[in-house]
Amino acid sequence: VADGSPDLPLYATVEEQQEATRAAYRQIVSFMNHTKLLTLPDWLPADGYDVLPIPSYLGNFSYSQLGEEDDFTFPPASLRLAQRMVRYVPPPAEHLPFFLDIQARDP
Repeated sequence: VADGSPDLPLYATVEEQQEATRAAYRQIVSFMNHTKLLTLPDWLPADGYDVLPIPSYLGNFSYSQLGEEDDFTFPPASLRLAQRMVRYVPPPAEHLPFFLDIQARDP
C-alpha cells in the first residue's frame, strides 16, 4: 500500500468473498435508498449478484483472456431474467491481477 499501511487480508474462500460482496451491496443500496441518491430498477436482485468460482469450462483459459468473466443479464434483451447475475473469480490468493486482488480483499 502506498501509504505504508498493511494490505487488507484476503478472504479465505470464494464463498466468504461472496458473503462480503452481498453485505456491501446491501449497504450501498440502503444508502442510496435512504439518501434518495439513486433508484434501482425492480428487476435488479435485492442482494446483488453472485460471486462464484470460475467454472471448469472456462478454467483452461487464462483469466481475462476472454474479457470479463461475468454473466450479467439485463432486460429487455435477455430471456434469462430468472437466472442470477454472476461474476466468476479465481480463489483468493496473493499476486492476483490488480482488480481481482482488490475484490479478494475488499468487495
